[in-house]
Amino acid sequence: MTGNNITKYPLKVVLVEDEKSARNVLYKILEELVEQVWFAEDGKKGLSLIRTYKPDIVITDISMPGLSGLQMLREAKTVIPNLKTIVTTSYSETDYFLEAIELSVNRFILKPYNRNTIKEVFDELNQTVFYERKFIEQEEIRIRAEQALKEREVLFRSLFDYAPLAIFLLDPATLKILDANKSATKLFGYSREEFLLLVQRDLTFPEEIERIMHQYGIPSLGKDEERKFEARVKHKDGHSIYTEIREKIIKIDDKILVIGMFSDLTERKLYEEKLFDYQSNLEIKIEQRTAELIQANEQLTKEIERRRQIESELVKRSHYENLVSNLATDFISASEDSLEFVINHGLEQMCQITGAEMAFFVRVEDLIPRTEFFKYPDFLKSESISFLNSQINPELYKSFKAIRYDGRSNDNLSASFIEYLKKRSISCASIVPVYNGVNLGAIIGLESVNSSFKLDSNLDFLMNVIGQIILNSLLRNQAVAELAESEEKAHALLNATVDSMLLIDDQGNILEANEKAADFFGLSVNKLVQRSYFNLFPDQLAFKRKEAIKQVIDTGRRLGFRDSLDHKTFEHSIYPLQARPGYPPRVAFQTKEITSFINTQNRLQTQFNLLQTLIDSIPNPVYYKNEFGRFTGFNKAFLNAYGKVKEEIMGKTVFDIESPSKAAVFHENDELLLSSRKSNTFEIDLKLDDGKEHAIIVSTNIFYDYDGHIEGLIGVFTDVTNLRDMEKELSMINKSLEIRIKNELAKTNDQQKLLIQKSKLESLGQLSAGIAHEINQPLGSISMALENVMVKLSKEILSPEYIETKISQAFENIERIKHIIDHVRTFSRDQRFGNIEEIEITMVIRSALDLVAKQYQNQNINISLSNIDGELFFLGNRYKFEQVILNLLANAKDAITEKELNMKDNQPYEKHIDITCFKLKDWVVSTIRDNGIGMDSDTIDSAFEPFFTTKDVNKGTGLGLSIVYGIIMEMNGNISITSEAGVFSEVRIELPLVSNKTI
Repeated sequence: MTGNNITKYPLKVVLVEDEKSARNVLYKILEELVEQVWFAEDGKKGLSLIRTYKPDIVITDISMPGLSGLQMLREAKTVIPNLKTIVTTSYSETDYFLEAIELSVNRFILKPYNRNTIKEVFDELNQTVFYERKFIEQEEIRIRAEQALKEREVLFRSLFDYAPLAIFLLDPATLKILDANKSATKLFGYSREEFLLLVQRDLTFPEEIERIMHQYGIPSLGKDEERKFEARVKHKDGHSIYTEIREKIIKIDDKILVIGMFSDLTERKLYEEKLFDYQSNLEIKIEQRTAELIQANEQLTKEIERRRQIESELVKRSHYENLVSNLATDFISASEDSLEFVINHGLEQMCQITGAEMAFFVRVEDLIPRTEFFKYPDFLKSESISFLNSQINPELYKSFKAIRYDGRSNDNLSASFIEYLKKRSISCASIVPVYNGVNLGAIIGLESVNSSFKLDSNLDFLMNVIGQIILNSLLRNQAVAELAESEEKAHALLNATVDSMLLIDDQGNILEANEKAADFFGLSVNKLVQRSYFNLFPDQLAFKRKEAIKQVIDTGRRLGFRDSLDHKTFEHSIYPLQARPGYPPRVAFQTKEITSFINTQNRLQTQFNLLQTLIDSIPNPVYYKNEFGRFTGFNKAFLNAYGKVKEEIMGKTVFDIESPSKAAVFHENDELLLSSRKSNTFEIDLKLDDGKEHAIIVSTNIFYDYDGHIEGLIGVFTDVTNLRDMEKELSMINKSLEIRIKNELAKTNDQQKLLIQKSKLESLGQLSAGIAHEINQPLGSISMALENVMVKLSKEILSPEYIETKISQAFENIERIKHIIDHVRTFSRDQRFGNIEEIEITMVIRSALDLVAKQYQNQNINISLSNIDGELFFLGNRYKFEQVILNLLANAKDAITEKELNMKDNQPYEKHIDITCFKLKDWVVSTIRDNGIGMDSDTIDSAFEPFFTTKDVNKGTGLGLSIVYGIIMEMNGNISITSEAGVFSEVRIELPLVSNKTI
């Protein structure tokens, strides 16, 4: 980076350095390299900056007064676990390296600083921070997308599957069914998979399609338009379902589709048709009966008029006519209770005028005589009717003609019939059919045993007319009874419906009303009838409904429409009714409040639109399959990834859009998912529409229908191509870092060995007083011996024996001094390559005690050595083991001294260090126990850690026990500590026993 075009790293850095000149130099370098940098002169202030600014990198001096750099970093790591750290140090501070390695310090920089070295370090750390940020960002995006997808899918499937209406998604070009909800499967009887193989025409009867096309034409809906109509659709088993259909154009994944919603109207439709048919049949039947009576009266009037014209010629006929007229009057005014009397009276008068002694009238229905009949006189037996029924079979009833019998002419009567009449002494008889339109309705007959009864043409007419009057009276009474019963049934049927039902004429007058309508208007049924329907509503609403009624009357077709009143929505159906002659046109007006239905429908539509937007907003490709592996849905991202349109994938399998090898991977994982029913994730390389290979993580899961059955599976693509590229780059960086770490560790090992040697020299420093005393003692002996020799020499009493003795003593003391000096020289030498030999443990301990025993005695510390099992040998380096003993004795002395300082004045305290050696199975065991200050459990747990110490800063490095631990492990031994705070501490060393040396 040169000139003014310097690109700084997007990093936040905290610099902590207690040396001002070094801090200023490094701060200037960092200002050129990074965007933000803060500095502090000690660890406490540096930790405050770290907590405030949350930096990416901290660069600190390893050793500072107060809170050291490593202690500060240990605290900072609890705040920012992934914090990148750089430690600056010099060769004199290498005793901190082990703790720095434990803290995972990223880089070490040796003082003095070098600008290129600093830049190289920040080049590497900037790349590391960049890739970590990018990885975290991608992971957060993936997690958010997966969560949004899961929430949206649950909501979408719940609303779609549990919608009360049957819902389809259709291709507007082919009318192929693309999707259907559970209500659709319940209404039509098909499974969802079967629906996907059908088109809309498969659900509709051909005649219904023609009717809809004729009535509505070819649909050409706009995007925001809706078409609604009623149609009879076909269930899977073939039976009809009456539905109201709503169709609307929607847009999904940039694809124009048609959504169809079906409301089941079967029950209501059948009820309406049954009610309409019943009313229509009832009116037709009443009109037919009325027309028949009118026709009979008209015919009778004509006959009477004609008879009057020939009254002068036929007196007897005049009597017949008077009789008929009187009888007609009696029958017209007769009630149901008096009808039988009137009929019997009519038969009596007919006998009186004609001279016959007996008369009868029999009703015929469906060519079979009814069991009830009328007769005169009352004693006339019914056997004549039974015989008649046996003599005249149904074939003859079809074309029944008048029968005449006068003893001479028999009208081709059967012999049995003539014999029957003669047996009864009947001399003359006439039996005349009475037709009801074209069908035989009755038989009327006269019989006589004397000759005063004469047969003539007028008699047939008289009997036929009287028969017609009687038959019509009977039919009229029957029709009146049926009408009354029909009216009762109609009223009960009207009141049974939950909808408001009115019968209205073309002027708006209410002719009939059910109880639901009366409740709606707040009036009784009687008060509501004959009121004007249009006066019950505001003018604008009344005008709309009046026009609707007029349209139904004019067209003769049913009409359905909706309107609103007082914030309520109503659905109306108007049915035309056939008008009777002379009566005004009428309609049946059915009303149903659908406010809640409309509100629910609007909410469902809003939720559907929201869900549709949500699924398309998900950036990750998403797809749905049924349990047979066919695609049933996907979002825009999925289509864009493959560069396909919806029709190219919908209903297909993965083998249709991927290579066989890739498709097999999908299929194998789908089978695993369906068998285990646990979410599954796998990774696959796919070549997508951009022509590049993408590393894709596919997350799949099962979704269920409302009955808990497997509905299919859902899959989500997560593109990790960039992540894999970053992993490769990170792998290369890690390999480079591993090489550097190995080099650093090699340097650190060398430095650690130097630290061990340094610790040994520090121990020698502590032993200097004892060593000086040990040397001064033989020197004093030599000096005194020489003075004695000089005194003897001056007195001339010096003998050769005396001189020899003193010189020998001097040489012994010199040898002792030499031994001490050689021991110290050997002990202080670097023992990295010391020999491994068989060592007797008490010999080494005694050798160590030779160096310090006097010093400990001067401090009133009693040291005892107990050898329980004689000589005990092990393999090791004697000088390293001697260093172990010296370090442990030094720690014991410090613990005793600290306890003595903490005790009250004049309190007795005997200071002891007890050393014991013994054999335990295959181990040489030695314990060193003191009665010093002791340790708590936390201190024991950390005692062997490098740089851990409870002493003041200038009284220990914290490496003593760590080095002891390393030496014992090197000799394949074990070391442990037992202690009670304020009472004692005991260190136990176990080393493998060399058995053949055991005595």
